[in-house]
Amino acid sequence: MKSAIPLILTAAVALVVGLQSAAITPNLALFARTRIGMTEGQTAAFLGAFYISALVCSLAIPHFTDVFGWRKASVVGSIILTAVAALLLAFVDGFGGVLLIAIGLLGPSASSIGLFFSYLRSTEQGRGHVVTMRAIFSIAWVAGPAGASFLISWRGFPGLLIAVALCSLPILLLVPFLPAAISPSPSSSSEARPLNSLNIGIMVVAFVLLQATNAVIVMVTPLIVTETLKLPVTYAGILFSAASAIEIPLFLLLGRMSQKRSPRAVVIVGSACGVTYCTLLYVFSSFPILLSAQFLNAAFTVAVMGAGMAWFQASMPMRVGLATGLYMNTSRAGALLGSPSAIMLVRVFGGDYRVAVLYAGVLTLMAIALLSFGALYFSSQQELTD
Repeated sequence: MKSAIPLILTAAVALVVGLQSAAITPNLALFARTRIGMTEGQTAAFLGAFYISALVCSLAIPHFTDVFGWRKASVVGSIILTAVAALLLAFVDGFGGVLLIAIGLLGPSASSIGLFFSYLRSTEQGRGHVVTMRAIFSIAWVAGPAGASFLISWRGFPGLLIAVALCSLPILLLVPFLPAAISPSPSSSSEARPLNSLNIGIMVVAFVLLQATNAVIVMVTPLIVTETLKLPVTYAGILFSAASAIEIPLFLLLGRMSQKRSPRAVVIVGSACGVTYCTLLYVFSSFPILLSAQFLNAAFTVAVMGAGMAWFQASMPMRVGLATGLYMNTSRAGALLGSPSAIMLVRVFGGDYRVAVLYAGVLTLMAIALLSFGALYFSSQQELTD
């Protein structure tokens, strides 16, 4: 029981980090339009500033945690930074002030998830639980958006943002009891052999494609539900909630089997599930079929988000913070690649949103081909070396 306490405390931190992210990020555009009254151009500038700041900080901050070893402190600092940003957003009016908060506070605080997983990887108790802990974030994303919507309707955005700030207080009480981070050992048998830069480059490109697929699916699902199936938007919420709920046991299962299966194989199998899901989404105009297919969507997400992050961390064992930040940025780069190009394709093909799903399937096939090529190429190089 005593050995389980540090892991329980760490899971509590993960839940707070996940709830903060799930409450703020999906509602930023709504906040800009309804709370501040931004124009469309100002909203685009606000979101763009946030994402660019997050992109830079998600690499820079983890790099410094690798250099100085401040892993626990950086996690706590990012949670406090999110709380401060939320409090300021609750009381600051005007486009200029909100833009400064997006660049100086929200962007840096967006690295909190990556910092948490690099800290988890560096603790003795947490090394084997990186994949499993992703289930906590799925729980947060099941509860977070729904809870945020309730608070917005009840107390407005100030009520939501103050609640986000207050939920960080328990972390300050837990800090002394959290497990300490340890320095990675190059000779540790639990670490995978570091990969060369070409293989890491292949991984980055492949995961940008996979994350682009995920971004397109998230963007286009509500449009297919409302425009193609002619159903209320709440049905899209049902699909997302179902997928998130299925992810929880899948993350736990993957955590148990992650030591027995190659992360490359898990990602490729999960990506094949993603291609199948995109095909079903394109072919069938039936809500019950799409609801049943959320198992495939969840399997794809678990492979990319769970096995993918663990793979990046194992590939750079001496720079686990940078590896985690690099992985997290494939999500942002994928969103920048996938969503705009998918929208352009929909416009070219007459407004049929299912074209975007077909495009997402093609992106996933490209990623599978790239990862398979990497496996074959480096296997042949190893044989030549031997």
